[in-house]
Amino acid sequence: MLRSFALADVQSIPGKRGKKGRGRKIIIILALIILFLVVIWLLCGRSGDSATAVTTAEVETGDIIAKVNATGRVKPKAEVNIQAEIYEIIVEIPVEEGDSVKQGDLLVRLKQTSYQFGVDKARADLKTAQANLEQARSNLEYWEYKYNLQQELFSKGQGSEEQLITARDQYNSARAAVSSAEQAVEIAQIALNQALDYYEKTEIVSPIDGIVTDLNYEVGERTMIASPNVPGAVIMTVADLSVLEVEVRVDETDIRDLRVGQEAQIVIDAFPDTSFAGVVTNVGASAQVTGSGFSEEVTDFLVTVQLLEKYELIKPNLTAEVDIITGVAEDVKKLPIQAIVALDELPDEDNNDADSLEQESGLRDRVYEGVYIYDNGTAKFQQVELGIQDQADIEIKSGLDEGQIVITGPYRALRTLEHGDPVVKE
Repeated sequence: MLRSFALADVQSIPGKRGKKGRGRKIIIILALIILFLVVIWLLCGRSGDSATAVTTAEVETGDIIAKVNATGRVKPKAEVNIQAEIYEIIVEIPVEEGDSVKQGDLLVRLKQTSYQFGVDKARADLKTAQANLEQARSNLEYWEYKYNLQQELFSKGQGSEEQLITARDQYNSARAAVSSAEQAVEIAQIALNQALDYYEKTEIVSPIDGIVTDLNYEVGERTMIASPNVPGAVIMTVADLSVLEVEVRVDETDIRDLRVGQEAQIVIDAFPDTSFAGVVTNVGASAQVTGSGFSEEVTDFLVTVQLLEKYELIKPNLTAEVDIITGVAEDVKKLPIQAIVALDELPDEDNNDADSLEQESGLRDRVYEGVYIYDNGTAKFQQVELGIQDQADIEIKSGLDEGQIVITGPYRALRTLEHGDPVVKE
């Protein structure tokens, strides 16, 4: 009907109008053909593009070494800050920074004049008190004799009661004098000990064998009394460099894997081509929180790693990077970490039923870890049991066999991929 209508219409228009009508008809037919081809092309294109392009890797067998990485600074295991216990002028510093010292060696001498005077006075006071005690004891012996004699005479009727009472009173007074003199000697001795203690504080000696690592004062300067709240009170530092440690800050998410005795590898920035062996000697029991606001807070734990050998060139305060070995798995199945995905529910119906039962029983937050296997152009989810991991690979304890091909990326594809989706290797 459309053709006959079109022909009649063309015949009713004479001359050029008929030609114009035929041209319009051709254009319409061509447009329909083009539209048909575009539709076919789109359908074919969509069919071809429905397969997601992915990267893959085979499950391999090998070793995995799990590590916790942290940075810190080298410090001596034994280190003592030398501070003064009295407020006085320094008159002698017989050591220089870098000098070796032995326990008991003189490090600092302070002005001693007033403290020597105090010692001399206290000694003199003690001698006086001791002399008074000797005199009091001599008097006690005399009046004890007189009192005993009067008692004997009075008992024989040869002495008066008045003489007996006088002797008794003198004896008791002598006893009290001895007690007072003894107390005076004790007080004088305490005063001397205190004076000697202050005098001894004018000479500061090294408490350990070590090296003078920091020297902050000069002769003629006045010391500050030792206090943790007074900056600048440290005269010098003596460090035992025979045993060195690296103190690092470990993030709270990694601290659960650390134990005393774990091996470590240490790289010091000053010696970038050398790795030093170490061992964990202490794991902090309390967190170190830094940052002003909750969103900026950083929670770390202090961990100490001791170098196992002595290295003369390593100095305190050098920056170091530490890899603490938290686990070793040998000859195990492994694959790239990025292949691991986590699903809220398992894809097949049987497992979905099991998952529903778990959700009804309260296990609603369970996550299923696994991988997508590449199976002849189809992605199939496979749940796996994971082990330790290193920087690149993760251990597969169960769920996969060596040689199986798993999908490793791209990351965007793994986020949207579903069980049963068609895939194609890049």
